[in-house]
Amino acid sequence: MYRVCLLDDQPFVREGLRDMIDWASLECEIVADWGTAAQAVREIGEARPDILISDIVMPGLDGLELATQVSLHYPQVKIIFLTGFEEFSYALQAVKLGASDYLLKPTNPEELIKTVSRLISEISEERRKTEYMERLEAQIARLTLSEEQDVPAAVKEKYDFSGVLQYLRDHYHEDVSLNELAAMVYLSE
Repeated sequence: MYRVCLLDDQPFVREGLRDMIDWASLECEIVADWGTAAQAVREIGEARPDILISDIVMPGLDGLELATQVSLHYPQVKIIFLTGFEEFSYALQAVKLGASDYLLKPTNPEELIKTVSRLISEISEERRKTEYMERLEAQIARLTLSEEQDVPAAVKEKYDFSGVLQYLRDHYHEDVSLNELAAMVYLSE
């Protein structure tokens, strides 16, 4: 299940978002809804959302200020801004903060479903890549360990796996194949 949090100072908007979409059919669950950005800041670590749907203009801390903090501390969270303000400056700031989308109120449920579905695909792909990288790192760690234990010095010099780990760390967002990694240590086909 994908974790979704709602933030809007209008309770009827949060209720409408809960009710107008069949979240379970999207493999989502609403794990929190907040009436203020300050409350969201306090509780977002515990809620651990994959997606945050937030208003922009609210009393006190606004959605853009919240997005700045979320991007800094929880960069994996996808943010959808849902606002009644069509001002270009808000949209521009939202894009600069890495918002995944900017939708206007009143919200078209089809548009929100389409946006959430797109984000779910992105999150799924990111998770797949992360799991793949973790498996590769574990395999390389095992190879490196076995290399240190029972491989002659001449072979160790020829097949240095230490650079492969650094390469994985530097390129984890990309599709990296075993063939690429093997070529780095001269083990390609």
